[in-house]
Amino acid sequence: MFTSTKSLTSSKRFVGVDAHIAPAEKSGFTEIFGEFDGAQRVDVGIDPYADLKTWTHNQIEAAFLTEMQPFFVQIPTHRALTLAAESAKVQPNSILSKKVCSMQEMSRRNQHFTDSVIRRMTRVSLDCGAINLAQGFPDFDPPKAMTDRLREVSQEGPHQYPITMGAPNFRRAVSRKCGRFMGISIDPDTNIVVTIGSTEAMVDTIFALTNPGDKIVMFSPYFENYRAQAIMADCEPVFVPLVPPSFHFDPEVLEDAFRQHPKAILICNPSNPSGKVFTYEELKFISELCIKYDVYAIMDEVYEHIVYDGRQMVYMASLPGMWERTVSCSSLSKTYSITGWRLGYAIAPQPIMDRIKQYHDFNTVGAASPLMEAAVVGLEMPDEYYREFGDHYAHMKGIFTGGMKDLDIPFTDPEGTYFVLADIAPYMKKGQSDVEFCVEMAQKVGVACVPGSSFFDEDVNHIVRLHFAKKDETLLAALDRLSNLRRIMCG
Repeated sequence: MFTSTKSLTSSKRFVGVDAHIAPAEKSGFTEIFGEFDGAQRVDVGIDPYADLKTWTHNQIEAAFLTEMQPFFVQIPTHRALTLAAESAKVQPNSILSKKVCSMQEMSRRNQHFTDSVIRRMTRVSLDCGAINLAQGFPDFDPPKAMTDRLREVSQEGPHQYPITMGAPNFRRAVSRKCGRFMGISIDPDTNIVVTIGSTEAMVDTIFALTNPGDKIVMFSPYFENYRAQAIMADCEPVFVPLVPPSFHFDPEVLEDAFRQHPKAILICNPSNPSGKVFTYEELKFISELCIKYDVYAIMDEVYEHIVYDGRQMVYMASLPGMWERTVSCSSLSKTYSITGWRLGYAIAPQPIMDRIKQYHDFNTVGAASPLMEAAVVGLEMPDEYYREFGDHYAHMKGIFTGGMKDLDIPFTDPEGTYFVLADIAPYMKKGQSDVEFCVEMAQKVGVACVPGSSFFDEDVNHIVRLHFAKKDETLLAALDRLSNLRRIMCG
């Protein structure tokens, strides 16, 4: 129960809330807020400029739930929580008031995005023992040559700070490998910076290219990081829908977005979560818009070697007139099955790269020296490695999508990446959100996936993302559990 009145008034930034915790919830809540008896007083941050006299019950409830959402996800279940807003006065002895109320207002930027829903579902998966098809990491080993080299490096070093832009031998290896596949000449000293995964490469690039208030065009569905990264840079995302099931875009709608004078367009190719592989014709059209409207292209190409059925990976930087305005971001995480090594890089012409290096220098200083040293052998793998790598992913895709077809679970067949988007509408209860569905599915069916609402700018509540970068036995076990999806979720 949540109760409030319109008479709530306060000149402060917090509404006092009593959270009455049912016995079933007490252990999880106690871990966060400490021991308590009966009710726990919590002070909830709200807009400091809001006029509480005019607030409705629903507005107060929404403010509370928004503020408390990061805590709720740490509690196994929170349906039994009952809440009562009884006063707008800050309670001086409450835990949050001691920590926050005496301090200045914190940043407002992260009020516009939550924690990562993908990584939240990993925590849910761990809590309930589900097979994690939510967060995209494999359960098989990296190439043996890389782990053998890592063992040697652990004894030999290096173990100290690297050169900020990345170890020279690592950058040379990136230059040779990427130059070969992209078909362009890349200077390891002036065109490359090594980052903490492609995530940092993207953030550094956005900060290097944009000013507060600039617009960034993105396709929807999009990888959840992109929107948060744009907001952190005080930029405005402009979304262009990719239309399922082929996830094509309307050229006129895209040009309308360019007519808004954006600073950049951000493209994931192959695309997470849709699995779309942009064709040469599509990228050529986008490149012409970039040149026409003087727009930078920020490319996330981490899935560059995971494409199916003879499709070709086309690199934006290789198209006519695009090297000068393109930043190509990628990483070793997917291609070498080392998502935990956090080795990424950005490739760009020197005028842009000089700016990116500045942000990198003061943001993370440098990537891990021993990991760069060990990863060089991966970057020097022959072409045969990439063929076998692609064949392996095609094999895993065949197992998983074949099983989904046998189970009559509607899904879109990806052209690249290792993700499928499945339609859960036939299995949802009336009024159930996709987030609630995913948590219940992990707990009761034993398979974790990601609610699609975290990927779409549109109002989408019936799609989930699953991934198949797993051993055969893991995929078969997940499919066996999914065979009970309808009985458990609709029963």
